[in-house]
Amino acid sequence: MLGIPVLQAYGLTETTAICTLDDPRVPVEPGYVGQAIPGIEMKIAKNEEIIVRGPHVFAGYWNRPDETSRVLRDGWFTPEIKAK
Repeated sequence: MLGIPVLQAYGLTETTAICTLDDPRVPVEPGYVGQAIPGIEMKIAKNEEIIVRGPHVFAGYWNRPDETSRVLRDGWFTPEIKAK
């Protein structure tokens, strides 16, 4: 309405916020948050979780090794977020 592009993105604190971003040259599609940004790997795990791997993923929770080992597996960050 104002002529200012508004982009959708997906990310978490543990992934330094951004994992995907809309392409401003492509019409917005509701419910779609764009492709993974360069250098990031994403996939849907067998249990339908969205998992992420790349240099942007945090090293672990401060002084919480059990929580860290629960969400970091083989370099993949595995949050408990279900894909639709």
